[in-house]
Amino acid sequence: MVTLHEAYRDFENLPPLAPDEKASPYAKFYYVPVELPAPEILEAIDVDTQMDPAKALPITEMARLFAPGYHDVENGWCVMPDGTGYSAVKIELPDVTAGELMMFNAYGHLNNLQYKTWLPKLHLQQGAFTIENFGWGPLLFHQREMMKASGMEVDLSDPSKMDPETLSRMTFKMNGIDIDDPTALDPDYVALIGGSIYTIDVLTGERNDITMVTYIRTKGEGVELRVRVWDGLHIINGEPVRKIGEGESFPADKVCAIATHNAFEWTRANTIARDVCSMMTGGNAGMTAAGTPESAPANASASNSSEPDPGIEGAWKGTITAPMGEQATELDLKVDGTALFGTMVFMGKTIDLRDGVATKSGFSFSTQAKVMLRKVESHIEGTRDGDRLVGTMTNPMGTLPFEARRA
Repeated sequence: MVTLHEAYRDFENLPPLAPDEKASPYAKFYYVPVELPAPEILEAIDVDTQMDPAKALPITEMARLFAPGYHDVENGWCVMPDGTGYSAVKIELPDVTAGELMMFNAYGHLNNLQYKTWLPKLHLQQGAFTIENFGWGPLLFHQREMMKASGMEVDLSDPSKMDPETLSRMTFKMNGIDIDDPTALDPDYVALIGGSIYTIDVLTGERNDITMVTYIRTKGEGVELRVRVWDGLHIINGEPVRKIGEGESFPADKVCAIATHNAFEWTRANTIARDVCSMMTGGNAGMTAAGTPESAPANASASNSSEPDPGIEGAWKGTITAPMGEQATELDLKVDGTALFGTMVFMGKTIDLRDGVATKSGFSFSTQAKVMLRKVESHIEGTRDGDRLVGTMTNPMGTLPFEARRA
């Protein structure tokens, strides 16, 4: 019988969601039963079984992940002779495409509810969500200062900079990998994401320094993930840096727990990622036929009024308050009677307005933008008060405050 780490025994009696979380159409994913990873994976990462340390992938040899075939150990964990930890997990996701996986990964980091639904109980956030420290579970994850140490200034709050190629190039630079064309080495390659981070246990204040990377490639109609974690080690400017004291060892139970968490987390992605992505892109009952979230009906007073609002024409600059902080936006609006059209600049993308209406009572329009290889719908509605627009944007991140002033 496989003995799991204690934290992974019980997914019953889930902690209640907050009232605003319960109201979200994504709340249903929180209650989808958590599936166990494949038996051979659980057996290999059993808490009482350590792999041969000689078969661990050295942190300086990450580029071996791009080589054809597999390593001697694809599932396992151990405490190395020098006291650092190592773990490997290989997960197959036959029901998820590469585009869905990348989008789901972004979805999981949008706000508290999304991360909770990814892995109930074990992904419980503490306090307000920010991209800067992530605010995940009983831990706070910090990566930005590790990136700065490698000479990288990256705005992690901009999804337009989180596509597979950009994330991979960031990972290559952080970890000293010099590969120009990964697909020349592995035709099935999709992305390599991750790098050096540290976590803070919010209950004890204890710090843990690790390096984690995930190698993603297509397999059949789905994808395959190979996760590697080095505990007590960082890569800074391409060089390994020991982050535990001489003579100290990274606790064995923590090394095992990280391997187990990775196995559960990505098995969970195979269970719900496709349905989550379908909802995000208007593919199920959570959306209207036009693809606009049901939680954001068109502005009734605007669409029912017959008196146009020519005063809304022109250039506007504003902000949308998203989970990762305020995001700048620009609008260039035109009207033809009560029809509203034009463009919106958001997250570095210029997007055409769709189904726009502008009357004396209010305005509404929709947008469709490509995020992580898939199209995502947003709905904006509000009112004009002179040279000020006030309203909301509703999309998979939730209902977000919107405000703009005439440029």
